Amino acid sequence: MPPRDSIHYIVKQAIINDGWKITDDPYVISYGERFLFIDLAATISSTFNQAQGSFSVQQKKISE
Repeated sequence: MPPRDSIHYIVKQAIINDGWKITDDPYVISYGERFLFIDLAATISSTFNQAQGSFSVQQKKISE
């Protein structure tokens, strides 16, 4: 598994604060004997309007 970026926990906390539930940290996709590591996967659901959603995010810090 690759190392986490320095902003990983900041982004994760922002997603949680927005009401999303982290489902995978990291989200791993396997293809045969190869693996792809995506930083986070999250879902949200609302009983009020019965909306649902999910997403995966790959975050990178870009140096200036």
